Amino acid sequence: MQRFKGDSLPSYYIATPKKSASSLVIADIQSHCSPTTSSTCDAPQHKTRSTQDDAKRVTVRPTSSNNRNHVVVKRRVERPSLSAQLASIGQQAQTLVESLRPPNVGGDLIVPTSSMTVGRLECKFPSPARFDETACKYQFLVASRDIAMVMYYRDMTQVTLDGRATSLKFKIGHALDEFGSDYDHRNRQHFITIGFASVTDFERVRTFLRLRVPRHRRPPGAGSSN
Repeated sequence: MQRFKGDSLPSYYIATPKKSASSLVIADIQSHCSPTTSSTCDAPQHKTRSTQDDAKRVTVRPTSSNNRNHVVVKRRVERPSLSAQLASIGQQAQTLVESLRPPNVGGDLIVPTSSMTVGRLECKFPSPARFDETACKYQFLVASRDIAMVMYYRDMTQVTLDGRATSLKFKIGHALDEFGSDYDHRNRQHFITIGFASVTDFERVRTFLRLRVPRHRRPPGAGSSN
């Protein structure tokens, strides 16, 4: 065996550490690394589960320590009894009827009408009639004129409330400027009439006018009066 001078090892041999088995394994792994990326290795791919996959499978609701032992009790919703349901339906129907009924504003009576005449003229589109403490008020539409009618009870004569025709008929004892010769208070055939839409409305008007319209002698051949 050849010995070096001075029985000493060469410097390169001394500086080169002895490779252990673990360093050989690391070198073998590094040999599989990509030539372009120093930190990426072609290590064997193992099938692993990510936290996202776990989250898809199991959903854990975060709870505080105070709510861990909290028990939620759901109360059963009780349905109303049949009688209560029928009472509710009846109340709703009564409310609907009241909303459809013509309102009484300040004690006044407002009712729909089906026909209106003044002497020889007939209203084309009868309006609702409003009865207050002193007069009957409505709109009389004829031709191109819309006439506001205010018929005071004190001026009414020969008042007739006809139950069969469900109408109010009377005379005004003077001429009406808007009607001229179409209404002649001296003509026995000329009357002012208001026909009501129903028997119920007629009865309401008759009750309302009973103490408000002065009584007069009925003309011959007239129907029932107030």
